[in-house]
Amino acid sequence: MEPSLLNQALHDTPLAMRRCSALVLLTIVAVSGVGCSGGAQEDEGRGQGPSADSSGGAPAGEISCGEDPRVDSKPLPLRRDGDRESVEFELLETEPAPPARGDNRLRLRLTSAGGEPLLDAAIRAVPTMPDHGHGTPIKPEVSAVDELGTYDIEPLNLFMPGVWRISFEVANESESALDSAAFWFCIAG
Repeated sequence: MEPSLLNQALHDTPLAMRRCSALVLLTIVAVSGVGCSGGAQEDEGRGQGPSADSSGGAPAGEISCGEDPRVDSKPLPLRRDGDRESVEFELLETEPAPPARGDNRLRLRLTSAGGEPLLDAAIRAVPTMPDHGHGTPIKPEVSAVDELGTYDIEPLNLFMPGVWRISFEVANESESALDSAAFWFCIAG
């Protein structure tokens, strides 16, 4: 339709019909999940290509990302060498198990490349949703437990369904960076 014909059609359309059309359009945009819906984005942290669709074939309005290739789906404990290969990260347990929507607790053991427990390590835990580009407003606290080199991280507030990456940055007593690693979880909903 030519611009002049389109303008004429809009002016001839009753105001109530134009408002109704605008409302329908707004509803379609809202229902389609525009906003914090994620989508397939390149994830630089794992060096993988575009992520799987976070709906995972679940019914409309439900998130099931368990088939996402980034998600750690093996049973605990999960072991991972740090990016610099100077620290081994071992995720011993989660509460609840598996991690769920809301507050979670993780228990992490850190050892040097030589197998010695890392005592008094400075650990920073950073939960993020890479597909959405945001983290969580609640900063998790890290506390040493009785076992050598073992730490609890809580509350880990995974407040919405989707793929979550929990990154750990470890420094020694002099606050020199030692290593980092990440674990990936699917929070269904």
